[in-house]
Amino acid sequence: MVDPKTTRIDLEQIDEAGLRELVPMLLEKIALQDQRIAELVRMVHGRSSEKSRYMHPGTLLPFAEFDELREDLEAAKKAAKTVEVPAHTRTANKRRKDFPDHLPRRTTTCAVDADQLPCPDCGEVRVQFGVETRQELERIEITYVHVFERAKHACRSCQGNVIVADGPPCVIEKSILGPGFLAQIIFERFCNHMPYARLEKKYKAEGLSLSRSVMCSSVLRCAELLEPVYDAHVADVLESLENSVLQSDDTTVVQRNGNQPGCRDVHVWAWRDQYAGVFYEATDTRNRDGPKAVIGNRRGRLQCDGHDCYSGLDPGEITRIGCWAHVRRYFEKAKRSGDANANEMLDWIGTLFRVEREAKQRAQDERRTLTDEELLALRREKSKPILDAIRAWLDHAQLNPPSLPGGPLMKGVVYTRNQWATLIRFLDDGRIREISNNGCERALRATVIGRKNWQFFGSEEGAKAAAVMMSLAQSCREHGINPLLYLRDVLHRISTTPQSRIRELTPRGWKAVGDEIERHKQGQDAIAAAVRSLSFRLHETGA
Repeated sequence: MVDPKTTRIDLEQIDEAGLRELVPMLLEKIALQDQRIAELVRMVHGRSSEKSRYMHPGTLLPFAEFDELREDLEAAKKAAKTVEVPAHTRTANKRRKDFPDHLPRRTTTCAVDADQLPCPDCGEVRVQFGVETRQELERIEITYVHVFERAKHACRSCQGNVIVADGPPCVIEKSILGPGFLAQIIFERFCNHMPYARLEKKYKAEGLSLSRSVMCSSVLRCAELLEPVYDAHVADVLESLENSVLQSDDTTVVQRNGNQPGCRDVHVWAWRDQYAGVFYEATDTRNRDGPKAVIGNRRGRLQCDGHDCYSGLDPGEITRIGCWAHVRRYFEKAKRSGDANANEMLDWIGTLFRVEREAKQRAQDERRTLTDEELLALRREKSKPILDAIRAWLDHAQLNPPSLPGGPLMKGVVYTRNQWATLIRFLDDGRIREISNNGCERALRATVIGRKNWQFFGSEEGAKAAAVMMSLAQSCREHGINPLLYLRDVLHRISTTPQSRIRELTPRGWKAVGDEIERHKQGQDAIAAAVRSLSFRLHETGA
């Protein structure tokens, strides 16, 4: 009489028992549809932030948040009447005029006109007793032509045997773009996410005719030159599998077929060291072959979500670590759909993250890195009781579902229970410094923002070049390096650096060399200061 897979109901053949069976089924189906409609509305019109503010499905009307804002305002007013500010020492405010010392200065002197110098009372000429200063930031973006004059010599007697002085190597043979300009284009494209068409208009406004095809082909050529650096960088990041933790996540980007019609979605994978450094790779599909091809026969720890594409990795070689941020999203979605049963779970997960922040704050206050044993002791003291409570809640929810079986809350319960072994591994290994995969997702965000601007990869070669450039640029940011300075230097040195020293050009190697030079310079300065001090004392004693 009632087919749950269809919406057709034969009312004439339904008896009282059938109605009793039909009503709960329809109510459950309506509730699930309401949740899905609310989720779709939030996807289109809602906030993408994972903060706890949400729109209740019963208030999906324009300006429905006014009541909530009014309540917040009343609460703020009550709090303002009773708040007490304890005595404390305030640090001096850093005014806007305190600009960094390394910036060059240009001074413009403003003089008083001669006819304004006489005093209006006595007529005596007023004298200058000081200046009043005002500072403002200015910026000049300029393109200049770098001319190389190579001296030519010939034998006057033989009228031949001409020799020409060697010039600096070109990044791209017969190219009109130097290393600085190439670095600027790469920086704008892969750090500021500027499409070539927009760059073409920008340079045209400056009076420079530079087509997007020239910029595209030049970046492709630079990617080919930097591929050995990229390979060495990939090896550096993959070492984190054994040394610390490797993180992984992926997203999709449209890839065109070059000059041929048509396009398809490719998956861009981000593989990140939990401390710093990331590389990207593009594959046609999201299956088990992708992680297998990258990790190979290596052993170590991998932090990722619960997707089946990671199931093909050998569990005896790769230890998978779960992500609590993925767990939290299920229950956050349930809360946004109006399910109050998710609040307790969200509070517990928030406590887990607060413990991790406490550990980082302690390390920052003590100006050192917590040892693995110290971190494990803190987690076992404060995080383990929370995990025990979460596990008990999950088991009870599985036996007595507090919400609809197909709703977001129960999906979160099923996902968390399935991933439980990977989610609690941070209690047993202090080398796991993060309980979430958010670091890798932040690295992947550069690709997500980029595809909204340049929209697609032009070809398979373009996808490979983008992976090389995004890997180096994003890793520079994570290592605290200016990507523009790094790219300019590496493009200038790539053709003269032997293969045995190619690791010095990776972001990690480049930073290490720079730090070593800085330490050497500081050591030399300290020695020079000590020599000057000794010489001064000897001079005072007359020795």
